[in-house]
Amino acid sequence: GYEPSKVVPGALARLLLAQERDGSLAYVGSVGTGFKHAEAISLRRQLETMRTDLPAIAKRGNNLVFVPPEPVAESNIELDRRREPAALIV
Repeated sequence: GYEPSKVVPGALARLLLAQERDGSLAYVGSVGTGFKHAEAISLRRQLETMRTDLPAIAKRGNNLVFVPPEPVAESNIELDRRREPAALIV
């Protein structure tokens, strides 16, 4: 899912990410840097078509928009020399 931008109309501010842990999805953070304005607008348009009222994770916040937990994009991250599984946009 995502949080809509308050600065760039029609864009997203950040993507919401989750990982599978012990058989269920858990919120693991967000990413909101590195997007050009046009990319942030395009991503929001794409995700808006997938919008759901049934979030797959327990995450509260103002104006958050959720999508089904499908592997739309994956990101492998490394923390403290430990490789983490891919994160899904939720």
